[in-house]
Amino acid sequence: MAEGKKIDRDAVVSKAMRGYKRIFKDMPADKRFLAEQIYPTAAYLAGVIHELKEQVAEVGFIAEQVNGNGFSKVDTTPAYKELKDTAIKLNSCIDTLGKLCPELKKALGNCREDDFINFISK
Repeated sequence: MAEGKKIDRDAVVSKAMRGYKRIFKDMPADKRFLAEQIYPTAAYLAGVIHELKEQVAEVGFIAEQVNGNGFSKVDTTPAYKELKDTAIKLNSCIDTLGKLCPELKKALGNCREDDFINFISK
């Protein structure tokens, strides 16, 4: 991503949807039906992760919070916690899609240069 150029969540979702449609277009109808139920969720989660990564970049991973007794504690930010949870959900969707279509694993293997795939593979 170029400096100063922001990519919004909708752009990430539409790019992911185009990729999934291209991968699953030649599948048998029964498997394609199942994949069409799952990959819109995976594309949406990709967009949410993109948005959350930007939030974490702005606020950081760690925040100091004060509990009800007035004691301060250091904890991870809510955006970082949500980012971790969303990455787990996306990983589950991709794993399910990979079981339906082995070509998806090959396609993901060829996309290692993409920031999103690098983030998920870590």
